[in-house]
This record gives sequence, C-alpha cells and structure tokens, in this order.
Amino acid sequence: MPKSVSFGNRTLSLSSNFELRTYRSNYLDSSGILNEAFERMMHLVKAGHMLKTDFPDSGIQDSVDIALNTFDDMLTSLPVLAGINIAIRSPNETLNFGIDESYYLYVPDTGSILFARVEAATVFGALHALETFSQLCNFNFTTKALELHSAPLTIYDQPRLNDNNMTLSDGYRYFVLRAQNIAISHGYDIINWEETFNNFGDKLSPKTVVHNWLGQGVAQKVVAAGLRCIVSNQDRWYLDHLDVPWQHFYANEPLTNITDPNQRKLVLGGEVCMWGEQIDASNIQRTIWPRAAAAAERLWTPLEKLPKNPREVALRLAHFRCLLNQRGIQAAPLDGYSRNGPQDPGSCINQ
Repeated sequence: MPKSVSFGNRTLSLSSNFELRTYRSNYLDSSGILNEAFERMMHLVKAGHMLKTDFPDSGIQDSVDIALNTFDDMLTSLPVLAGINIAIRSPNETLNFGIDESYYLYVPDTGSILFARVEAATVFGALHALETFSQLCNFNFTTKALELHSAPLTIYDQPRLNDNNMTLSDGYRYFVLRAQNIAISHGYDIINWEETFNNFGDKLSPKTVVHNWLGQGVAQKVVAAGLRCIVSNQDRWYLDHLDVPWQHFYANEPLTNITDPNQRKLVLGGEVCMWGEQIDASNIQRTIWPRAAAAAERLWTPLEKLPKNPREVALRLAHFRCLLNQRGIQAAPLDGYSRNGPQDPGSCINQ
C-alpha cells in the first residue's frame, strides 16, 4: 500500500492520443528515460487492444476549441484523461544509493481538459509513479476503452530505503545474510563472491563457499577461517583478460601457501571464467581455447607431478590445440596473447 492514498468513485476514459509531458524546474523538458518508460507503459496497458476513445490533440488546439469540439461527447460519455504531466525537480539521472525515489500522483475528475500529474524529486520517483499509474488502468471490453477508476485520486509514496539507519555497506550485508538464510532453509549450498568475505567474513554462514576472483592470497585466508573456496582470481583465470597468456593460466596454483591438509580439502577447485564483454559468436572459441586447457592441465595433474617450467607442457598443449582445430573448435595459436593470428605459415603445432 502507498504511504498515503485518497480516492473518489468516478471512472475516467483514457484518450486514444494519451500523451506525456515532462517538466524540469517548471520548463517543458524531454527525458529519454521517461519517454521510453511511457512507451513501455502504454504498450502494457493497451495489451494489443484497439482503443475507441477519441480526443483532440491537446498539444495543438487550445482549451476553448477542445472544450467546444468535445462538449456534446462529454455529455454522453465518460470524462476523458488526455495525458500525464510529470514534473521533476532534479536533472540527475544517475541511480545511486540513497537517491530520492518518492513521488506524488494526482488524477483529477473535473475540468475541460484532464491531465494526470506527477511530481517527483528524481526521474526514478517518476518511474515508480508511471508503474503505479499503469496498475490503475484496465481495458473495458464493452466500451473498447482504457479506463481508470476511483478518480479523483491522490497518491504519495516512497520506499520505507531509513527506518534502520543503514549505510550502503549495512544494506549489502543485510541482503547477503538474509539471502543466505533463505537459501539454506531450502537446502541449497551457497556461493558468495569474495567481497562478502572481505567485508564481513565473520558474519557469513559456516556453510558458505567463497568464490575468489579479485586476486591472489584470498583462498588461504578463506580456508584458514574454516570456509570452503573456489579459486578464479581474475589476474590469472579470467579469459576475458586478453593479455594474460597461457603460461600464466598454467602457473596459477589454487593451493599456494596452503600447507595444512585439512585446509587444502576446503579448496573445492578452480574455475576459469568467460565473461561476455570481449566476445561474440565470431571469437568466443579462440578466446577460451587453448588457455582454458592450460588451467585444466594444472587442475588435473597431481601437485607433486607438476613441472616447474610451463614450457615443459608447451608441446602437449600445442598438440591439444591441433586436436581442437581438427574437431572443429577454433582454438587460437598457443603463443602470444589471446586471439592473435598465427605468426608464420606451417603446421598448427609450429604456429
């Protein structure tokens, strides 16, 4: 329910030319965010229906002409809502924590031309107002019109955001811990990105699996705290880091500086990550392979059998790259950065 609401008992009909007007500091202004939101809202409330309510274009004719031209119709039909005026006080369209999302919505029921009115501190409050307005509208299958009931209508609403005086960090911690408890209550395992461990690790459930991605040295701290860990540190095992060669993928050891056998068991394994910012269908395979195979080589090799020099496995990985090519996978040449072209003609191993 809104923070405050009052309503009447009249029904309005929305004009087939229902329009949006946006104001900032009392001047007519256009907002791309609001324009797009308005189009989405009208698409949703129309739901594919053909509307039969006609109303002159209030943006062209003055109020006297409109009143005269529609006088007879208004005597025999529902009052018509011509559009919605939105007044925003702030030009800021950046969504930040703590931003004012409150709004005031008023829908009149008397006047020669009826416009709903929204007042909001920010564009985000106005977005909430449009959503509320959309929920007040419904299609009348008898009259073939969009209708809004309970006019005149006044709504003021805002998030509940400061009751607990939370900072951004407080809110994040509350959300994570609450989500953990919900997941655990349904029997799920829980995996958190390492930020949760770095910021409030002592509050995490002992069932937490921490996914290390920011850098090296985190896994040893996680297992020392008794939590399980998956290693994917971005400086070595993020495939979208195109400047990281296969040698670095191979040299990355999840058990570095973890000597206690019980703590080593808490490292569940490693994962190379292929994020989508740097790829499309034309280059995804060569971005993944053969560098992912270098990480797999390490994770599948007993620790005591790992060679000290990555070059000792170069021929094997080069051969594996050839096998991938033969099987229709567009694996990149082994040497050089990801997605480099072959340096010389010749066999795929020599490339």
